[in-house]
Amino acid sequence: MIMKVLPRSCWLFILWILAFSSTGESSQGVVRVYPLIVKVHFEIDEILFLDDDSQRMGLRITLATQWKDPYRTHVHTSDKNVPSKNEFDPELFMDAQDESVLLHRSTQVTSEGKRRQSQRLISTFTCRMRFNWLPVDVQICSITLRSAIYDKHVIFLSWEDDPIVLPANGNNANFTPIAVESSLDGDCLKSADATDFSCLRVKIVFQRNYHRYLIAYIIPTGLLALVAWLTLFIRCSSIRALIIVVCMFTITTLMYATYMNLACPWCLKLLDAWTLTCGVSCNTSWIGKSLAFVRLPATPSYVLRTQCTVS
Repeated sequence: MIMKVLPRSCWLFILWILAFSSTGESSQGVVRVYPLIVKVHFEIDEILFLDDDSQRMGLRITLATQWKDPYRTHVHTSDKNVPSKNEFDPELFMDAQDESVLLHRSTQVTSEGKRRQSQRLISTFTCRMRFNWLPVDVQICSITLRSAIYDKHVIFLSWEDDPIVLPANGNNANFTPIAVESSLDGDCLKSADATDFSCLRVKIVFQRNYHRYLIAYIIPTGLLALVAWLTLFIRCSSIRALIIVVCMFTITTLMYATYMNLACPWCLKLLDAWTLTCGVSCNTSWIGKSLAFVRLPATPSYVLRTQCTVS
């Protein structure tokens, strides 16, 4: 009945109103279609540091975003020189970022109406670490990118074809970057008012350089355990006791110096198994030698004094 009462022109007008109200229209006659697709390019220029104690990572990065400018691309836009206050800015935010220093920022507008914003900065990020497999552990540092003010109904973030570049000079004293992964974040962080955001996630995988632990800790403690067993051929008990004490004291000192440089010195690590093995080996050698010498036949005291002197 209603279709017959209203004329066709009225229905066309109503459909026109619904079509433009769903996309939104600015005060200058610029029709904006939401959500805007924002392409993100995240390039790692240099990995400055990755610290165990502070659990922080320093990067020099280039962050670029590209989108179709809604003030320049629509056919209803009559003025090409739109004031800067009407320029759209996605305002990307990195959740794990502690500090940031902006080095350079530029904005380009193409003839197709695409706006590309690029900035180079030095940033420090929080990187939570696990030391269970120290010193052959792999650490993963994650960075989540999202808009600081716009939810997923306004902008939708997506990666460019090749968003991540692994730097060739990324090695440092403790870690070597072996992979960089980029993905869409389905479980994105939510704000206090439960606003859903469109997010991107970057994961940087680091392999620890274990050679420093091998030279400064694993080989010396292993040699000390071997020396403790070699005292089996020393007949003088005072010398044996002195060597065992020196070995145990040195192992404890090396363990303390190594563990105090970690953010979690008392958590369980693979290095603990090696330390425990060396300590038990030293104690076992002491117990074994004590039991062996107790079973030996009695020897005149002047012979023992001579053997100790010769040794």
